[in-house]
Amino acid sequence: MSPLTPSQALRNAIAAEAAAARFYETLASRSSDPEVRSFFETMVRVEAEHGREIEHLGSKIVGQVLPAFATTDASGVETLPAWKSAENLGFDEALHVAVMCEHQAAMHYADLAELFDGEVREFFRAVSASESQHGSMIEGVLRERIRTGQSTFTIGQVVRNLIEIERAAARFYGALAKRCLNPRAKSFLQGMVEVEELHAAQIEALGRDVETGEIPEHANLEVKDVEMPPSWPAPIHLRLETSLALALEAERRAGRYYRALSRCFSRQAADFLEHMAETEDDHARSIEDLLTRMRADA
Repeated sequence: MSPLTPSQALRNAIAAEAAAARFYETLASRSSDPEVRSFFETMVRVEAEHGREIEHLGSKIVGQVLPAFATTDASGVETLPAWKSAENLGFDEALHVAVMCEHQAAMHYADLAELFDGEVREFFRAVSASESQHGSMIEGVLRERIRTGQSTFTIGQVVRNLIEIERAAARFYGALAKRCLNPRAKSFLQGMVEVEELHAAQIEALGRDVETGEIPEHANLEVKDVEMPPSWPAPIHLRLETSLALALEAERRAGRYYRALSRCFSRQAADFLEHMAETEDDHARSIEDLLTRMRADA
């Protein structure tokens, strides 16, 4: 496979922004709530403008006409496929989807930047920062709704959502392990099942020490996208290195999401969510260290 060139990376990024615009356009068309429809229509305009900025500024940096087509499926960079068929999302759900999409894109572009150097690296770092800024703006809307009591996102509901996120992650790793033929990779993935199940139990115990009010029995959102990387489903011949890379991405996604939620609450609830984010970050660092050592020994 040919190495990714800066020009091709830019074309792929433009395609990703176009896919995000189409995703938000689909969600807008499926909503009968004027407030939700207006929000998603605004996001369509934001993504379309961002794609034009990437093409305009990126072309100047590489100094050449960009390739005509993307070389990768860009539809998963800044979208959540599980939500494409959602009907009549509430405003809180709409904000939740958009926050996840924007932070997911920020992670993608930050990783992409590390493949290059010089101006191209700085450009993709700036794109990542822009996506983070989009996410922060949306968090601000959700934070104000929570502060004024308009939101369905009580801390009790968030604790339930987090428990179900961890359980979904355990199922994700379990499904990977069942499909995996490599003994070392299978053993690692089975260990991750135990880690996620333990984390779910810890969240439930810690959550009851926070002033949560009642913890509902069910999540109020589609939670499986939070700690499940877009590269799922993985091939059956899963090597240990690929398993570690998948797990690293999953833990980073969860940490970023929990931290975004922590900024929407105050005091004890914010501290609880930040602690959850730090735990996911610790998992990610441990996996990254193992992956680095493995690659160094190869």
